[in-house]
Amino acid sequence: MKTWRAWLETIHHIALSLWLGVVVASGALVAIVFPTMKRLDPRLPSFEKYTGPHWRIAGGKLGQQIFLLTDIAQFACVIVTVGSLICLFVTLGASPQRRRAANLFRGFGLTIAFACAAGQIIILGPQMNGALTAFWAAAQAGAMEKAAEHQAAFDGFHPIASWLLSGTAISLLVALTAGLWSLARPWGGSDAAGSAPWSPYPEPALRKGKRA
Repeated sequence: MKTWRAWLETIHHIALSLWLGVVVASGALVAIVFPTMKRLDPRLPSFEKYTGPHWRIAGGKLGQQIFLLTDIAQFACVIVTVGSLICLFVTLGASPQRRRAANLFRGFGLTIAFACAAGQIIILGPQMNGALTAFWAAAQAGAMEKAAEHQAAFDGFHPIASWLLSGTAISLLVALTAGLWSLARPWGGSDAAGSAPWSPYPEPALRKGKRA
């Protein structure tokens, strides 16, 4: 049982670390891409009819690919982290270790991260991609009014996406910290000196009377 728990803890924390790294890296990359494109001020031949700034289109093309890969990585990490944590709690059974504050914080942080990632991947992401694709189509055709409408719709989703990304990162940091604390300070039962470790089985009754 201890070997299985060691494997589950290792897999769980590797997936948590990868998930957190992917989320932070995607936000950092997008924060670099758009200012860089704005400074370069490129002109895109396929969008010659669009009279607005082309750096938004170029940055959006790169940003879409970054977030697509991020959503794929998040989906994989969600499956691994949630599955491994459920298996860990099952192996812990009804032991006090399962009810430790560190494990409760780990479960809470992972639940919030899962909710944020699900909202981004299932609900918000498709809407943002739809608005972005419609904006590119209108811009390529030179339909400035329609392009402005779709751009405004996309910009309206952007603050929510930023909050979801930040919420995912913060929740994952809480879950990862709590998990590492749980490993660094393993459950030792009662702190009283000489106390026996916790056991799921009832303590056998002592034999009464004098021994023959």
